[in-house]
Amino acid sequence: MIPLKILVSGPVSAGKTTFIGTLSETPVVSTDELATDDVAALKTHTTVALDFGEMHLDDTLIYLYGTPGQERFDFMWEILSEGMLGLVVLVDSTRPETFRETLRIIDFFNSYRPMPYVVAANKQDQENAWSPEE
Repeated sequence: MIPLKILVSGPVSAGKTTFIGTLSETPVVSTDELATDDVAALKTHTTVALDFGEMHLDDTLIYLYGTPGQERFDFMWEILSEGMLGLVVLVDSTRPETFRETLRIIDFFNSYRPMPYVVAANKQDQENAWSPEE
């Protein structure tokens, strides 16, 4: 059985790590590190390379790969998108200032390799968010 690869992307603090942590049936591989720049105003930790989790849909294994949201780490997007069959783009619906960044992310992946995608509006709740320490 060949696993399916789904990429999860979106702006900083859209909920990508939490999304993967919620769906994954295995412990999540996370590269969260202490936020040291303007992202620290939004959250204490940020993804610097990827998040990875696994889930099953019927008998199909699905790999979930999460991208970093910060633009300075967007070089990982092309690497992580190799072999993906679809894209989930998360956006924090309480932060409309990130909507333009969401469009840039969609445009990037469509220009690299057009594929099916879904945009999911999320409302961030940092107090109850999944963390890699769990």
